[in-house]
Amino acid sequence: MKQVFISSVQKEFERERAAIKKMIESDPILKPNFKAFVFEIDASASDKSTQQVYLKEIEKSDIYLLLVGNKYGYCKEGEVSPTEQEFDKAQELGLTKLVFVRGTDNSKRDEREKLFLDKVSRGRVRVRYQDSEPEQAVGELLDEVRNSLRDIMLDDGILSEKPFEDQAIAFISRHLNHGAGAHSHGAAADDVDEIPNSVIAEAVNNAIAHRNYASIGSIQVEVYSDRVEVISPGRLHRAITVTDLYKKHESFATNPRIARAMYQVKYIETIGTGLTDLLKECKAKGLRKPLLEEVSGRFRIVIWRPKTVANRGGNTLKGSLKGSLKSSQKIIEVLTKDPHCTYDSLAEIIGISRRAVTKQIQRLRQSGRLRRIGPDKGGHWEILPRQV
Repeated sequence: MKQVFISSVQKEFERERAAIKKMIESDPILKPNFKAFVFEIDASASDKSTQQVYLKEIEKSDIYLLLVGNKYGYCKEGEVSPTEQEFDKAQELGLTKLVFVRGTDNSKRDEREKLFLDKVSRGRVRVRYQDSEPEQAVGELLDEVRNSLRDIMLDDGILSEKPFEDQAIAFISRHLNHGAGAHSHGAAADDVDEIPNSVIAEAVNNAIAHRNYASIGSIQVEVYSDRVEVISPGRLHRAITVTDLYKKHESFATNPRIARAMYQVKYIETIGTGLTDLLKECKAKGLRKPLLEEVSGRFRIVIWRPKTVANRGGNTLKGSLKGSLKSSQKIIEVLTKDPHCTYDSLAEIIGISRRAVTKQIQRLRQSGRLRRIGPDKGGHWEILPRQV
């Protein structure tokens, strides 16, 4: 988990500092990966000076988040402000720095704040947000912070640029059997899948649209020799039961805005018919009726594979795709099986950018989990045991 040190003139940004901390620690995507340090909230009692405490806390941090406004902050003649001291320490340590500047009118800023802004802006992208409407300004700031932290997660390979729906469907499809059917459209035979892609897509989209986004749990897809399971955190809407799902029923969206957005981008064809269509397609395909159930605060869809497939020898594949599984773990798994795997191959297998693979391997080497044996071309990777 990465610590985000929030730096600014305390009095000028008291509200924003608390709002950023609350957002980071409540956002279901950010919460498992980041924690925020705000001095006036998180600093514990100590016999050390205030300066010693905040500089020591920066040493524990991974990300330095700076808010720049109009005030430079109090300091004695000839000294620099605590905020500038924090920035210099973050610069010295080489921390990832995120700079957010309130307003565009530099004439409102203290003269020393103008100089400080010039200093932090050299060669660094800064994000500006407006301050005409206080409520709107805080909302804009939180959106910018959220996006910046998610970009860091993309670079680290924790999030993927590919939509989760596409990854999940591709994962399941790789573990199912595909063949050729009748020649109903000329010389080429039709493709035949043991479970139609549309059925898999309905199950995955249902999980995305109706999961509990307050939970840090992941949507899971698993493939067994006799079935495919899609499991999502959360329960059904209180106005509907599992029995209702097996017949024509009124739609009760757990997350109506998400469902509407998925409908507008064509992930959902008709709102409220997903599971009904899934059941119809399974019946038309001759598949056993899917199992829909609530188990321990999660909703589970089981799609049964054809018996002729399940009974074949050598087909006992099992796997899972979890949105929170970190890329570093995946890299270790792949290199354990294939120590000669290249950066490009790792990127393709895991579904992240080559840049993200490079960063993860660098971290694994620094932590003592990975070692390169031989040259870049012709060498191989060695997985080392965890250090206790």
